[in-house]
Amino acid sequence: MKKVFKVICICLIICVFAGCATTPPAEPKFYINQAIWNNTTKDKAYSACLSAMTIERFAVHPLGTKKDTGLIVSNQREFYYKDDKDFTCYYTLQILVAEAQGGKVMINVNAVDTGYKYKGYGLHEDTVKRFMSDKIADHIEKFFGQLEILLGKAEYYKKDKTLF
Repeated sequence: MKKVFKVICICLIICVFAGCATTPPAEPKFYINQAIWNNTTKDKAYSACLSAMTIERFAVHPLGTKKDTGLIVSNQREFYYKDDKDFTCYYTLQILVAEAQGGKVMINVNAVDTGYKYKGYGLHEDTVKRFMSDKIADHIEKFFGQLEILLGKAEYYKKDKTLF
């Protein structure tokens, strides 16, 4: 009887300590910030970027396009922190389409002017930045997905771990 009691106690202790274990937070999402195509022209890639922005609901800033330099700037894009309408996150995309060596075309994408505004309460800044970084990475990934539909698969993608 004492052995059964000891076994039950040991099992309970193991269960309690196993329940206290925490899992580490998931790694931040990687985001694509550059891609190179070898089967297109700068003009075609520039037009594809404008189309992909429209498809992915990015508004192009009226003064933010300069075809000769390959620059495209979006209007500020907003989204809610976890569907909380009192907590708004925002950023702007800057896209540069340029000719690279060997007749290739390179597209660089950067999220700039990032920030957030809230009413009534605040969250830990690292938590918000992590959420924003992951959400922006998702938006940029969808943008590059549209570019693949329009231009075909890129020859090369450069990914970074975090936006902030």
